Amino acid sequence: MLPNAPATYYAHDPLIVDGVSVPWRHTLGAVHAAGPGGLACGLAWASGLWPARHLLAALLGDPSSAARLLAEADLDSDPPPGQ
Repeated sequence: MLPNAPATYYAHDPLIVDGVSVPWRHTLGAVHAAGPGGLACGLAWASGLWPARHLLAALLGDPSSAARLLAEADLDSDPPPGQ
């Protein structure tokens, strides 16, 4: 799903950038994240697939739903029936 995503990331609790708490950051080729939502955004950004961030967050939140979520994601590129 994310072929260009880095294999590792830096987990933070919390992640502070310039005095502000942020959920994720991508800098110098590394993903820094605070929580699964931040990790999803950081990996999606690093891989060049920003639109996949919501799907990735759902997969990280419930890996057992992978088959259903990926099947639904396949429908994103198809027009609705009758269109």
